[in-house]
Amino acid sequence: MLNPMNSAKKYNLIYEISSIIDDDPSTAPILIEELVNKLSTKKLDELEDVIVNEFGIEIYGEETV
Repeated sequence: MLNPMNSAKKYNLIYEISSIIDDDPSTAPILIEELVNKLSTKKLDELEDVIVNEFGIEIYGEETV
């Protein structure tokens, strides 16, 4: 069962990250780098799958669509 506190925390984080990038788009690469550096190898693999499968972009710069 999904914890309501986790749902609220996720929503708030998404909102805050979006607000930071919206206020100053130049912060996006720095913020993304900081967040990616926190991920385990397994989570990095999962993130790579999302990027490739949901956005059609290869990690190494080649489009898949």
